[in-house]
Amino acid sequence: MTQDQYTPGPWVLFRANKCTEQETVRNKKGVFIARVESSTEDDLVGNANAQLIAAAPDLLEALELADALLSGANMNKNVVEKKVKSALKKARGES
Repeated sequence: MTQDQYTPGPWVLFRANKCTEQETVRNKKGVFIARVESSTEDDLVGNANAQLIAAAPDLLEALELADALLSGANMNKNVVEKKVKSALKKARGES
């Protein structure tokens, strides 16, 4: 997959409003990526799904860096580790 095959990140999660119970993911220019709908009892699951979708570009970048490092590329391990941890925090909704 090349970067031209998906909307470039970062992707941002826009929280649901009380009327629609929807969350949307858009890129920094406002381009629509995805909508996640949830029922009242599934709000936490819907939010977690939306966070994971919004983190996709960050996760891909972190995995590509980790792959390069594990394949023997001359890289700063601390930089790669920081990217991986940051992407995981975003995917978990901790950032």
